[in-house]
Amino acid sequence: MQLVLAQVSDAEALQRYEDACKDAEETDVLPFRLQYADMSAFLKAQTDWHIGANLPEGVVSSSLYVVRQHGEVVATLVLRHELNAYLRKFIGHIGYRVLPAYRRQGIAKEMLKQAVVLAKREYGLQAVMVSCRDDNIASKKTILHAGGCWERSYRIPETNECYDIFWIGGNEYD
Repeated sequence: MQLVLAQVSDAEALQRYEDACKDAEETDVLPFRLQYADMSAFLKAQTDWHIGANLPEGVVSSSLYVVRQHGEVVATLVLRHELNAYLRKFIGHIGYRVLPAYRRQGIAKEMLKQAVVLAKREYGLQAVMVSCRDDNIASKKTILHAGGCWERSYRIPETNECYDIFWIGGNEYD
């Protein structure tokens, strides 16, 4: 299993991935996706964001990675190269998702492991911040397995959802 930088040529497979996530009633599948007319336009923007070009206000340079199996995208991971104040408070450097049919196969663990290495080697990050809902036990286990250290929890007043913030150092996989 390998994290691969998403390309415009992934548009059809990524659209099927997004549709499958929506069919499973998952929301906010690909951040900022709805701001673009179609998946190809979204992926062109992601290509720019990867090199820090044409960033909308408040958006930091980031890279969208995919995991493919049998030609289909089964998981995605966003690696933000830096944090602004909002990301530092609520979101973190890394966000990931695995299609429901592919969960419990170690994909998330391997993706996060590879992302920590990429963050250090490609983007100079010595540690990365990762967040998850406090009731997402599988994600918590994945983060802790990667060496995550709990920093804090926070609650969103409007939804009453609780999230946990973790930091993962970059030395675990050298």
